Amino acid sequence: MVKQPLIPWRNQHKLVLATKSVQHLQTLDTTEMRLGKMKSSTLVPELLSRTGKEKIPDFSFKVMSLTVKIVDSCTQYADWNFKKLKIKKGQTVIDYGCGPARYIRNASLAVGPSGRVVALDIHPLAIKMVKEAAQKHNLVNVVPVLAHGYHTSLEGEVADVIYALDVFHMIEDSSRFLAEVHRLLKPDGIFILEDGHQSRKDTLRKVQDTDLFRVYHGTGCHTRFMKKPAKQVDCQFKGE
Repeated sequence: MVKQPLIPWRNQHKLVLATKSVQHLQTLDTTEMRLGKMKSSTLVPELLSRTGKEKIPDFSFKVMSLTVKIVDSCTQYADWNFKKLKIKKGQTVIDYGCGPARYIRNASLAVGPSGRVVALDIHPLAIKMVKEAAQKHNLVNVVPVLAHGYHTSLEGEVADVIYALDVFHMIEDSSRFLAEVHRLLKPDGIFILEDGHQSRKDTLRKVQDTDLFRVYHGTGCHTRFMKKPAKQVDCQFKGE
């Protein structure tokens, strides 16, 4: 069983207050939120559950980014979660669905000067935040890429590792998404997938339906996949 990082007692009250602040932001009138025709009673979680949730409204993205920043500040969750990926020096990695640049600095330091980090997302605000983080921390090995739907415009078989953290549950067409991941991954590359807000059973079903990957290893947080050679039968899932 994977243990979650404990929240230091001195930060617990900060997390509670910050969470209340975020909840307050979620109930702002739509004239302030500028979310078009949506009713003022609409909450951000409801927005994220609708069709089109892959590219959420700018306001929702900003609230999500603030929430992530608060959680990581109080719990160091991003550092804890990234260590589980076991990224190596010199690798080319793709942060697929990088969002508010949550793991970009970790990835840049992990691959080192000889490696490369491709920060990929469909939301312009995500790319903007990646560029700001790269400039702030002088991350010269980070390459931000704005995707258009499931098309990334990147060359095939470029990545040693592709990871998609807390994003798979938001993918509406998992087959097209996984096909693009398969195209970008090197023949011996690793695809690391986090369940997000769905069950492990649903994650494995979606991947297995494409017949593109085989399970390489699984933990309580992530599942690692490798490209599935032609006529390769499914291997037994290894759980911890």
